[in-house]
Amino acid sequence: MRAWFVIAGVILYSPNPASSQGPRDLAFGFSGVTYLFEASDGVFSDADEHLPGAFGFRLTKGFFGNRSWGWLLDGELYLGVANRQLLDVDMPNTIFGLHAFAGPVVSLGSFQFYAAGGVNRTTVGESEIIEVPANVVIVALGGDYLSQYMAAILNARLANQVGGNVIASVPRYSEVAAAGMFGASYDFGGSGLGFRFSLEYLPIFISPTRNNFRFTLSLAG
Repeated sequence: MRAWFVIAGVILYSPNPASSQGPRDLAFGFSGVTYLFEASDGVFSDADEHLPGAFGFRLTKGFFGNRSWGWLLDGELYLGVANRQLLDVDMPNTIFGLHAFAGPVVSLGSFQFYAAGGVNRTTVGESEIIEVPANVVIVALGGDYLSQYMAAILNARLANQVGGNVIASVPRYSEVAAAGMFGASYDFGGSGLGFRFSLEYLPIFISPTRNNFRFTLSLAG
């Protein structure tokens, strides 16, 4: 909290407690992040671009020493849903992604500005519609106990049979690519442990470049 004091008609400014104690260098929070899928990726069952949102867990560590500038390490795990439909059947699958970045950071009071390079990995599982033929159930081969016993053995073997015909599918998607991070954060709250709001632009360097965005609300200290 900023405070103003008046002494002998002169206005004196008291800085934010967070900035007066130096930059906060550790933050953990929850993020919302996008990942742009092109139609050529074949992730969805329609020929459109898709920009689904995902929910992430993010950890950031800064190294400032006694300076207002330093280095930043940033990591994130995020999860989302790819909503697919094949032959009028809903077949959602999980989007699983990872971010890792490193780069310079500058602290200006409660604000931090940074640019970093790193890597992104995003995976979406395969979805299939499989047609499985119905098993034949043998009731009995005869009326005696031996025939009933043989029928039970044959039914057990038929029940263990697996397989079928794949009549429609969406293949697995997995990409590892270089990525960038350009962003800013704002720390607020009292001295010591406080909060941080962050906003970033995250280009992923696959042809064509994927333009993604992320916002995060974290505990910072």
